[in-house]
Amino acid sequence: MLTVTAAMVTGLAAQVSPASAVVGGQQATAGQFPSVVNVLISGWHGYEHKCGGVLLGTKSVLTTAGCVDGHTASEFKIQYDGTDRTSLRVTQDVSTIHEHEDYPSTLRNNVAVLTLKNPIQTSDTVGVASLPQSGADDPLAGRKVDLAGWGATRRGTAALPVQLHHATMPVISHAACTSAYGAGPIDAGLFCAKAQAEKFACQGDAGSPVYIGNKVVGLVTAKNGCTHPGKPDVYVRVGALERWITSKVM
Repeated sequence: MLTVTAAMVTGLAAQVSPASAVVGGQQATAGQFPSVVNVLISGWHGYEHKCGGVLLGTKSVLTTAGCVDGHTASEFKIQYDGTDRTSLRVTQDVSTIHEHEDYPSTLRNNVAVLTLKNPIQTSDTVGVASLPQSGADDPLAGRKVDLAGWGATRRGTAALPVQLHHATMPVISHAACTSAYGAGPIDAGLFCAKAQAEKFACQGDAGSPVYIGNKVVGLVTAKNGCTHPGKPDVYVRVGALERWITSKVM
C-alpha cells in the first residue's frame, strides 16, 4: 500500500542516524517545499533518517551517492508529503538504486537516482522539482539559493529536528571557496554558499536539495559549515550532471 503513516514504519519516529536540520534556518510551511523527501535506512531499531532527497519525474528521487553507497535498494524507504518528519503521509519502497559510475573518484559525481516502486501522486503538498539545463553553471556567485532539510539545527549534536527547516544563502565564487578550504581547487561541478550569519547545512542534511524557486540546482555534501566550522557549504552542481540524472529518471 502506497500511503501509510510514519508510525507504521517500525521505530521511525524515535531513531536518527548522523548524516545533516539546517543551522540558522527557519521552519518550513506546508507545501513550501513539496518535492523534498526524507530518505530512511533500515537500522537496528527500525527505519531511521539517513539523508535528504528530492522528487523528480514520476517514480524517482535524486540524492547524493554518499547517502546510498554500499547499500541495497531494499534497505531504504522514502517518505514525503508534510513537514513533520514523524508524520509524513506517504511512505514508498525503493526498487532500484542508480549510483553515478564515477563516484567516489570525485566529489562532483556525488549523485544517485532512486527508482520508487510506485508512481508519485502529486497534490497541493506533493510535487516534483525541475532540473537546470544541461551544463548550466547557474547559480553564479551572488545568487541566492534555498536549502531545505531535516538536519541538525546546531553544531555538536546528533539530535535532528522534527520539523523541516530551510535557509537562504548567497552563492560565493569558486576562488573564495577554494581559498577557504585551501586543499586544491573546488571543482567546476561544485559550488559553494556562505551566509554572513550562522546559516549552514549540518548533520542529517546530506543529499538535501538546494533550490532556486522550484528548480533543484544543488545537493548538500558532507563539506559544510557544520563539519568544517567557519567554512562555506559545498554543493553538487546539478546542472553539470543533468544529462546523467535525466537518463535515470522515470
